[in-house]
Amino acid sequence: MMIKLFIYSNRPQSPSWQFYSKLFSQVDSYAEIQIQLASGHNNCPDLGDSDVALLFGSEFDLSKLRSRHPNTRLGHLEPRAAQRNAIDLYDFVVVNSIESADYFAVPDQSLFIFPTFPIMDPAEVISNDDRSTNTLRIGYHGNKIHLSAMYPRITEALNRLREHMDIEFWAMYNIRELGRWNERWLKGIKVNHLQYEPENYSKYISKVDIGIVPQLIPVRKSRLIRWLIGSPFSRFNERHDNFFMRFKETTNNGRAYVFAQYEIPVVADMTPSSCALFGESEYGYVAYSSNQWFNALAALACDMDLRRRMGLALKKRYEALARPEQVNSRFAQFLTAIIKNSSVEARSQV
Repeated sequence: MMIKLFIYSNRPQSPSWQFYSKLFSQVDSYAEIQIQLASGHNNCPDLGDSDVALLFGSEFDLSKLRSRHPNTRLGHLEPRAAQRNAIDLYDFVVVNSIESADYFAVPDQSLFIFPTFPIMDPAEVISNDDRSTNTLRIGYHGNKIHLSAMYPRITEALNRLREHMDIEFWAMYNIRELGRWNERWLKGIKVNHLQYEPENYSKYISKVDIGIVPQLIPVRKSRLIRWLIGSPFSRFNERHDNFFMRFKETTNNGRAYVFAQYEIPVVADMTPSSCALFGESEYGYVAYSSNQWFNALAALACDMDLRRRMGLALKKRYEALARPEQVNSRFAQFLTAIIKNSSVEARSQV
């Protein structure tokens, strides 16, 4: 059965859309799917005679779309929190993480997790022998705000590691639009500020020894605040030393998957996505406290063979879970189930 899939974005400049358009362009290689990608600034695009339409962006006129295309199944691609109340108006949803899957879950609505991230050229992977120098290179790529959120948990771990060896911190983010990150919390660590550009992945990020993925939003350590949000008379045995972890509903493993493609071992904040990806330190390390961040970084920093083994294990994990060929094949099955109107079967592809 040939499926006509139309994918449209009214936010064509979004980095996520750039990633998705490249990933989705390969979908028709894995099933009888005829795909059309389009973008613009229209809230009611012409869907043609498509069987399924996947919409990326906001403020789509769904009532008009359904009136014009009554036989087309409508899906929402990577919704945001502001669109949560309109999710049930779609036939299905495509998100990029288990956090988003939970946040946007609607009873009896089909949902698919489609990881999104930039695809690296396999030829750009370099050996650990070529990557290693006398100075340990720790790398980051992503939003500038995650760099600021590293203080104090992760910055303290980095400073403690610096007491034992020379470290360089390579940070790639959008300096041009957001300005230079203030590195004042890093002591004695050379920081290499890199402008976010696609070519800088292979030029710089591929050459780091360890990748880090900070994801948590800082929470104030105030006993008063924790008392105010607790239950009366500590009914649930709340304590001041309970974990308080705050993260966005769009938290995902995209940044880790970039390091994985380069066979670079990763230490990541302890979010649901990270825990699902790394397991019990088999494919990488997850950490929350400054002490655990230091332990994980030190274990990798002091053992090149461990870095090599864990980087390779992470790449194999990526290939099993998120390699485009694998995801697109599952997505094709999901679309087939959508056409057959089998929500139970479609959900099984998550």
